[in-house]
Amino acid sequence: MFNRLLILSASAGAGHIRAAQAIEQAALQLNAAKEVMHIDTLEYTNKVFRNLYSKAYLEMVNSAPEVLGWIYDHLDTPWKRERRRLAIDKLNTRPF
Repeated sequence: MFNRLLILSASAGAGHIRAAQAIEQAALQLNAAKEVMHIDTLEYTNKVFRNLYSKAYLEMVNSAPEVLGWIYDHLDTPWKRERRRLAIDKLNTRPF
């Protein structure tokens, strides 16, 4: 058993939230952790990024899912320019 379990999700599309809620519920039912917390990481980004991210994601899912699949497959690799990515992440997720 863990003391704490943190589940992170993004509220771009209902699937991410529902999956996180299912994990949270299972962890509680199995007593896998004393404390379980689910956080929507987009709540910690600035409003412009949050809206653009959500709209772009939903638009791709609805109109070009194959493009989204390609992006996921080809960009889900370690970053070559880690400093740039971290700088962008820090700007967009400052409170988190």
